[in-house]
Amino acid sequence: MSEVEILHKKLFSVLLILLLIFTSTVLAVENAQQLESAEKLLALGIVTGYEDGSLKLENLITRAEFTALIVRLLPKQYDIESYEKDTIFSDVTKEHWASKYINIAVEEGLLNGYGDGTFKPDRKISYDEVLAVLVRILGYDKSLDKDKEWPLNYIDKATELGIVDNMVIPAEAKIPRGDVFVLVDNSLLIKLNKKY
Repeated sequence: MSEVEILHKKLFSVLLILLLIFTSTVLAVENAQQLESAEKLLALGIVTGYEDGSLKLENLITRAEFTALIVRLLPKQYDIESYEKDTIFSDVTKEHWASKYINIAVEEGLLNGYGDGTFKPDRKISYDEVLAVLVRILGYDKSLDKDKEWPLNYIDKATELGIVDNMVIPAEAKIPRGDVFVLVDNSLLIKLNKKY
């Protein structure tokens, strides 16, 4: 093996080690932020963990789980059990654990179903959808940029408000619980632009 090849291998090894250190540091910071947000939201009763006590921050969140979370954000008091009835969606009957939350979210205009009359409660929700709902719950959906289409109009408004707070939002990607918790936590610091 020539000296040049040995030098290339050493350089590659050093670069690989630096990349691993940088990636580990970034992930540790992200996980710390997710955990801090999750603990705050747990203390406020906005999120719940799993039966085993874990938070599973890396798990993708479903539309039903996210709907329950956002309804807990509403400052309005509900007789929540009175909403435990069939929804307007063919795939969510009153027996579904999230029917009451879905009924409230629809009543408040926070979430919609699909053109086929379904809600798809077990479908994983995307970053775009989460940002749109957070902008709506805060009351800033009336001030969207009219020249931009969905989802850019909501992403821009969420960025402007500080909901995103330097997070990289992958287009149309499904969102893990940890990132949802960070976005919701950021939203708690924003002044409401509507009355409940």
